[in-house]
Amino acid sequence: MNDPKQNTSAAQNIAQDAGQDEELKELLAIFGALSNAYSNVYLIHAKSEKVKVLKLNGYVTTGVQKNSDILYDYSTLQKQYVSERVHPDDRDAMNEAIELTRVKSELKTEAEYSGNYRVLENGEVHYYQFKYVRPENIDYIVAGFQNTDDIVARHLEQERKRHELEEAHQRELEEQLAIFDVLSRNYRNVYKANINDGSSEILKLSDDYDLEKLFELKNRVFPYESVLDFWITNRVHPEDKERVKKQLSAENLRKVLSSQDEYTGTYRSLDNGTMRNYQFFVAKMDDEGTVIAGFRIIDDIIEEHLEQEREQREKEEAYQRKLIAAKQDAERANRAKTDFLLRMSHDIRTPLNGIMDMLDIAERCGDDILKRDDCRMKIKESAQVLLEIINEVLDMNKLESGKVTLEHVPFDMVEVSRTTYNVIAKQAEKHGIEIVQLNCSTPHRKLIGSPVHYKRIVTNVLSNAIKYNKENGKIYITCRELSCNGDTVTIQFICRDTGIGMSEEFLQHLFDPFSQENEAPRSEYGGTGLGMSIVKNIVDAMGGTLSVESEKGIGTTFEVAVPFEIDKSEPADNPTPETKEEASIKGLKILVAEDNGLNMEINEFLLGEEGAQVVKASNGQEAVKVFLESEPFEIDAILMDIMMPKMSGLDATREIRRAKRPDAAKVPIIAMTASAFAEDRIAAKEAGMNDHLAKPLESRLVIQTISKCASAYRAIKPKTS
Repeated sequence: MNDPKQNTSAAQNIAQDAGQDEELKELLAIFGALSNAYSNVYLIHAKSEKVKVLKLNGYVTTGVQKNSDILYDYSTLQKQYVSERVHPDDRDAMNEAIELTRVKSELKTEAEYSGNYRVLENGEVHYYQFKYVRPENIDYIVAGFQNTDDIVARHLEQERKRHELEEAHQRELEEQLAIFDVLSRNYRNVYKANINDGSSEILKLSDDYDLEKLFELKNRVFPYESVLDFWITNRVHPEDKERVKKQLSAENLRKVLSSQDEYTGTYRSLDNGTMRNYQFFVAKMDDEGTVIAGFRIIDDIIEEHLEQEREQREKEEAYQRKLIAAKQDAERANRAKTDFLLRMSHDIRTPLNGIMDMLDIAERCGDDILKRDDCRMKIKESAQVLLEIINEVLDMNKLESGKVTLEHVPFDMVEVSRTTYNVIAKQAEKHGIEIVQLNCSTPHRKLIGSPVHYKRIVTNVLSNAIKYNKENGKIYITCRELSCNGDTVTIQFICRDTGIGMSEEFLQHLFDPFSQENEAPRSEYGGTGLGMSIVKNIVDAMGGTLSVESEKGIGTTFEVAVPFEIDKSEPADNPTPETKEEASIKGLKILVAEDNGLNMEINEFLLGEEGAQVVKASNGQEAVKVFLESEPFEIDAILMDIMMPKMSGLDATREIRRAKRPDAAKVPIIAMTASAFAEDRIAAKEAGMNDHLAKPLESRLVIQTISKCASAYRAIKPKTS
């Protein structure tokens, strides 16, 4: 708070120093004004450059006392103040600004000299102002210094508000320009109007009528209501005039645009007797009643909309047709499945009935060995038929679920084809069918792919050709390399038969599950109606192609093309020549893991008949225990069922392979399972098994597989004394 007594005392001292004359009265007035407004006030003698402190409030420069009788050197006080008080970035400029010579020079032409600078107080920046005043004909200068933070803050706030107003105004202008730009590019006629004062202005005019000529105005400004009346009278369709006039009236626009920024509508116009569709668009520009209105022809937009509606309608109709077709397909599929269940009931019961009847006959025939042998043969044939039916149903279920797993293993195409043809040839021979191989040229016989699925394709196609062939008919086979790009080859398999053929209508449904032509004589041909559907699904999964040509009463031709990778692995330098040895397991000690008592009995009998010693385990956990308790290399092979209680065959195999004993990693483990799909074989291999046997087991194949695996194992077993 400023002390008036102190100011009065300081003024009296000035008067005593300078004498009581009229000039000092002005100096005293200046001091009084500065003393009230400025925190620090100094009296400077212009000639001696001595300084007397008149007022100190707040910060005090080092060594300066609040004693008005002490005189200080101006230059020393100036430099000390600047170095202690002024912001580093402003020091040079401040020293130059308040250097006494500069101050005197400024006050020669001006009544006062002032400037702004910054100071640092406890690390914070503050704004200050200095002011120097020197009355005429007096050797004294009065200097004041004050904090201007509040002044600067007010100024910055004013600048901020001004900037915000400018930005808002700029945005408004940009929005108006954008609206006008859009209207100019998309609308034929554009007007600017004020719906409060009733004025309007033409911004763009493209129609063939001339408003300027009508109103005889050269500045293109017209009364809004007059323009509206003229335009509605001459351009709007009679049926739309009253509605449009109400919509575009100034009163209605004020009402509508009070709650929204845009207003649109449509109307019809008669252009030289031709009806056209128009759209109006009115945009609010400000709160003073200014609007911009645009008018354009929308015939093309309406036509486009109608076209879109037509396309949408066509899509919906097509979708409805698809729904109807899907419904019909579903109904057909349901009927096919129902028929399939009826057929399966017949086809499964028929071989089962044959098996049971042949067993009954065999029991009654007494010592008639030939009759009993005949019964056993027919039982095996019926069982084989039953197995084929079950395999096809399981295959189709797997394929339809999308869970096809293709193998990616090396194989010999010539060997795969040979073994497949040999099996089919036996079936053909029983039916009196001759198979003729026309061209079987495959330069790249070592391939990589899924041979089991390729065999399934060929087997199904050839079985179909046998089943639907004529008496003493023929089947012509071609297997060749269709193309090769250095990394992959495409193998083409062609099967042409002289069978009963198919109608053009049935060919459309040949690959549908459960479909058969002429289902009435099923007792003659049999089958599930799944074979061709399985072929189609496998070919698609392998990335191949399949085509069929058939003529009723003439025969059918299937063409299948499937890609395979070329196996480029190098053969061994000195391959060991193959030796034709009779498969034998005599003297082998075989661990059999099987939870089914009947299957265990069959395996024990089969292996025992061949001279092997059987060690039994009823589950996977027991199999691991038996193996670990045996002597190293005591067990020659393991037959491992996959699905067993307590521990599965796969887990048991992993446990054995992890065992810390010398034979654990090499002892042959052969899967023995009813799971016969490719993914099951892959899972067995990944678990550490050497081979895979699918149930029902073929005794000869079991002996051959064990003999092959055990022979390799015996070669690495340590010699016993």
